[in-house]
Amino acid sequence: MNEQRIDVCIVDDHAMVRLGIIRLLSLSSRIGTIYEAGDGLQLLELLKDKTPDVILLDLQMPGMSGKEVCQVLAKDFPAIKIIILTMNDGLEMVEYLIQQGAHGFISKSSSTDDLEQGIIAVIDKGFYYNDLVYRALQRTRATGSSNKNALSLLSNREIEIIRLICDELTMKEIAKKLNISEKTVQNHRFNIMEKLGIHNTAGIVKYAIRNLLVEYNR
Repeated sequence: MNEQRIDVCIVDDHAMVRLGIIRLLSLSSRIGTIYEAGDGLQLLELLKDKTPDVILLDLQMPGMSGKEVCQVLAKDFPAIKIIILTMNDGLEMVEYLIQQGAHGFISKSSSTDDLEQGIIAVIDKGFYYNDLVYRALQRTRATGSSNKNALSLLSNREIEIIRLICDELTMKEIAKKLNISEKTVQNHRFNIMEKLGIHNTAGIVKYAIRNLLVEYNR
């Protein structure tokens, strides 16, 4: 069975960091073309005629920050998966970036296996759950009996899907309405439940009603 080869772009202002990651990724049979950019503006220029599947994005860059790049990518290139390259980023920053559209977080000091695992996960499952993400979600739930904090982790697309679920659309109907695959909808549903700590569609509907994402007038 031929597995999809994944094209990746590394965005970091340190050439040695990019080179190190390129060397690691070149060891993986799942990685296809590897692009690189030294900052956010170079990335946007590259995206005019290249379309990587995954972008590995540093946060601390001159000019456009990683946070700003993440926002632009989520809005203008929603099909591209975004993995944030982390150093010692706090859990609040992780929460914020999930809400902005990041699909995963990987340490710059990760091994080849960790990098490959994260990249494959965002392609196959839509999100990469590792210890850093779980700790951010646990923090949200702990500080948050506050539903507002948990709500802040949801992307605009996930909120849209929650509302369509509440309108009693099936996964197939949601996929058709949003012009995405049914598998992508299933991945979004899984990510919604993981972020909110709920276990089924009924839980999603209850959460939406409690937090005024939909009007309950039936």
